[in-house]
Amino acid sequence: MCHAVPTGRPIPIGLRAAAVRVDGTRSRRVPRPFRSCRLAGAAATALVLLVTPAHALGPVDASVGLQYRSGVQDQTTWSPTVELESDLKICTASLAASHFDDNQSGSAWGVTGGLAFPVSPKVHLSFAGTGFAGDSASGAWRVKAGPEFALVIKDQTLGIFYAHYDGLGVTADALSAEFGTPLTPKLSGDASVSLQNTDGTTGEDASAGLSWKPVDAFELDGDVGLSNNASDLTVLLPSRRALRTAKGNKSSSTTTVNAFGATALVGVQVHF
Repeated sequence: MCHAVPTGRPIPIGLRAAAVRVDGTRSRRVPRPFRSCRLAGAAATALVLLVTPAHALGPVDASVGLQYRSGVQDQTTWSPTVELESDLKICTASLAASHFDDNQSGSAWGVTGGLAFPVSPKVHLSFAGTGFAGDSASGAWRVKAGPEFALVIKDQTLGIFYAHYDGLGVTADALSAEFGTPLTPKLSGDASVSLQNTDGTTGEDASAGLSWKPVDAFELDGDVGLSNNASDLTVLLPSRRALRTAKGNKSSSTTTVNAFGATALVGVQVHF
């Protein structure tokens, strides 16, 4: 059986997407409201297609959830999410659709598709891509890929991922390490650290969290962390202000603004 694809908690190939502007050419050709509707329609269609042929694809795991995240520079984001995951013959496929209500970026949609291929009994290679639409996030995209290793303890994993983000007139790259381990039969822990580069400005962030699953159908999770000049490329919606700050730091030879602060996330998820 293939391993689950990280979608972003925690992006998430757990990647974090950023809010961005559309380039002028594309903005003139396709109005933003139509792009948002088209992306939402595509996400709904894909969800239906993945559920309908369940007898051919194998068991399909479905979940709905709600997350609240507080980021650097006063960013706050609410994001309800629907996610599907299915074990195919050669890999595990996942699809997630999220709606973001962000105090910096407004209202936006994000759709993430992922694949995880088994390379050996203890190694999986994961790929995930996210596209964004709506308000200032239209036209932004992110990819995340890397190996995930099964460690000595059952269900203990270590993933090494590369992420690339394009949007808001900037490009950014990140290299992250993500560790997860069971603590008790109903409680698990995770930790991650990433190094990021936004148009020449470097940054770092780190977080640690817990996930409690008292029954199979219900899960509650949360994490806290620190971010320094990082644009949160590995979570659902990257910090728009952090990306702009990094871009400003590169263009200014006299002033450097450091975006340092705490991050926090809490979420609830119902599995079907």
